[in-house]
Amino acid sequence: PADSGKRRGLLSAYPRTTERENWLRAAYPTDSNGVVQFTSIFPGYYTGRATHVHARAYTDWTPLPNGSYVGGPLAHIGQFFFEDELNDSIDKLAPYSENPIRHTIGRTRNWADSLDIFNTAQEGGYQPTFDIDFLGHVLSQGLVGYVTMGINMSQVFEHSAWDPQSSRPKFS
Repeated sequence: PADSGKRRGLLSAYPRTTERENWLRAAYPTDSNGVVQFTSIFPGYYTGRATHVHARAYTDWTPLPNGSYVGGPLAHIGQFFFEDELNDSIDKLAPYSENPIRHTIGRTRNWADSLDIFNTAQEGGYQPTFDIDFLGHVLSQGLVGYVTMGINMSQVFEHSAWDPQSSRPKFS
């Protein structure tokens, strides 16, 4: 990622045209047990990155009237993945079957993720993939995914600081 300027800390292979993008972005509060539930679609993919979902955990945040939010201290930043076998099955369903990357170089496998996040996430025995159950008897009827993450609520990240040597965020 760039060390300065508009792209400082950004890791995506695609340029950002605006900081106000909101496609497949959301913020949800946890319940009294620290559990959050939400409904989404299965994410698409792009060259060089395995299929993933970003997650950030703030110790405090404020929803705004326009549906966005202002985040307080950032206690966790990470990504979760889907098993490659599931990704292959999803690829056979529309609209995923129409992804032009699928017909040229194909989907990036978890182990080949260009940022190596899937592999390094497994250090210490962590599981970076969702546990998935079918909502019906066939994939097209939907899925439900579960993931558990423990958060050190006293740890605070610098929002845009990244250590290029370890591919991990820097701590305050």
